[in-house]
Amino acid sequence: MPSQLVDDCIRLDLLCRLRWNLMTSLHNIEIVVGSEDEEKILPLIDHPYADEEISEPGLSRIEVNSCECLEKFDLSYDSSPEEDGYRPPPPLIIENEDGKHITLRQFVTEVHAYLNEHLAELKKAQRVMAAEPWSETMLYYRRAWPRRTDDGNIIVNVEMMPRAPAPTSSIVYRTHPAEVTYSMKSSDVSLVGKTLNEKWNPGKVKLSYSRIVTEIMAVNITTFVEVVPAGGRVT
Repeated sequence: MPSQLVDDCIRLDLLCRLRWNLMTSLHNIEIVVGSEDEEKILPLIDHPYADEEISEPGLSRIEVNSCECLEKFDLSYDSSPEEDGYRPPPPLIIENEDGKHITLRQFVTEVHAYLNEHLAELKKAQRVMAAEPWSETMLYYRRAWPRRTDDGNIIVNVEMMPRAPAPTSSIVYRTHPAEVTYSMKSSDVSLVGKTLNEKWNPGKVKLSYSRIVTEIMAVNITTFVEVVPAGGRVT
């Protein structure tokens, strides 16, 4: 069913704080808490944040897919899929029949089990899709891509990465882009010539969560430049 990316339902501000390694046990998943100057990394499962609802407004049903497996499927065919060709794992349906809203704890617990169930397939897709060396000990949560179908259902495609995430103080939130040239350094991709929000403050690396977030990327800042609205010039 057709769907479109949305930015007003899943709590990306919570998810981006996770230190979630799929290759370890559920109880080793951590979350970064506290203000920028007093950040602490604590176990997630017993933390009060785990009781936070994963969505706003609250949802009792969410469909989850592996982003890498979906991308591998999309790149496997020029037109219609072959009958005996590659198929991604069936989606995970997280649903509370009593109507209770899904919490961060429930989301992480069920997605952790789901991705581990299909770990062999995820590894194959990760080797094909990722521009990074594979790790046998690290497969961390990277980002989530929420989508809404025409009938109102929410689908979350979860993307992983074979390395640990950068500290939250190095997270840049990208929203509505402006034309900008800047220099950054990342372990997996060159970001020169990419785009940032014109409201981005080059004096700070960490920004407040925005409801119009479309991508979160961890980077190391190497050069600051003036950021101007689309159509303007950068000097």
